[in-house]
Amino acid sequence: MGDESKKPTEVLDLRAAITVHDGAKAALSQRRIDFEESITTDVAYVKGLAARIDELKDKIRPLAIAEYQATTHKKMWGGIGIQKKSSMTFDAAKALAFAKEKDMFLKLDDEAFKKVAPELGLDFVKVEKVTAVTFPKEWKS
Repeated sequence: MGDESKKPTEVLDLRAAITVHDGAKAALSQRRIDFEESITTDVAYVKGLAARIDELKDKIRPLAIAEYQATTHKKMWGGIGIQKKSSMTFDAAKALAFAKEKDMFLKLDDEAFKKVAPELGLDFVKVEKVTAVTFPKEWKS
């Protein structure tokens, strides 16, 4: 150990900075804990609202699909809409084997495979149209 009286001022400054930093970090941590505790009711409320929204959307989807099937109208109440999309499922192992056989890929790129697979007529690929209900970001009255 060296002589404390010959310690560079930077060492004293460092010790002081570390002490202040540790105190500020502890205060910040406590403020974060206090804040989290203060918003628990609000967080629970928002989670409850999100669950209610999901529940209502789940109830509306079949109603919207039935309305679309009856009328073929894709634009519905309050901005809710219908989109017709393709949905593809395939056996990944068979798709990878196919890709390797054709020297297409070293590993299966699902997105690239989905682009070419419908045109190839492969027995392990199933493409079907699905009806999706969309919800607006901003509600109309």
